[in-house]
Amino acid sequence: DDDDDDDDGIDWDITVVTAADAHVAVDDAGTDALTASVLGDVDARNALLNDVDELYCFVSQRCEELRANDASTAAITASAVARAPPELQKVLQQGDAVAQLRDGVAALRDALADARLQQLLALHSSPVYVSRVAESHAAKRRTLAKFTRLVAVQQSKRAALVDDVARTTARLARVQRRIVSLRDNLSAALGQHYRCSVNITVPRQ
Repeated sequence: DDDDDDDDGIDWDITVVTAADAHVAVDDAGTDALTASVLGDVDARNALLNDVDELYCFVSQRCEELRANDASTAAITASAVARAPPELQKVLQQGDAVAQLRDGVAALRDALADARLQQLLALHSSPVYVSRVAESHAAKRRTLAKFTRLVAVQQSKRAALVDDVARTTARLARVQRRIVSLRDNLSAALGQHYRCSVNITVPRQ
């Protein structure tokens, strides 16, 4: 009765497309519009995700029942399987096919719950969110440009400091050579004047 149908929790309000229908042309524009209307609306998207979660639980339960090959546990999903479209009933009777269906539903559920998809959908449906993201990226670019300029300034200062150290080192070397030359000349002059050997020691700094 109707109460039993409600307790099963699975509403097979779907259209099964078989291989014989594969030649039917798909209107890409219409499909894109439908997808945008469902995924772009938060309530519709959450409802779809709830339906996919429900379907995943059912298919997982059915997979376990078929794997266990136990008639007593198979009764849990039997009534829902009996109300499914004929083409789907055949699939739900085959363990390998049900396992593939479970994996496909799991992949769809993960895709719908993906954080990157949620952000893209938020960008699609909210101009305010787009503006905030754009401003955030602009602020990051400004910060990056600021630090790039600071790095360039510090590199320039470092190069100037290296050049200054090199020039100072060269001047000190010239002064040291002059001091040594003056010491030698003075020692020679004093030795000649006093007729003795004179050795002047220049203290190291």
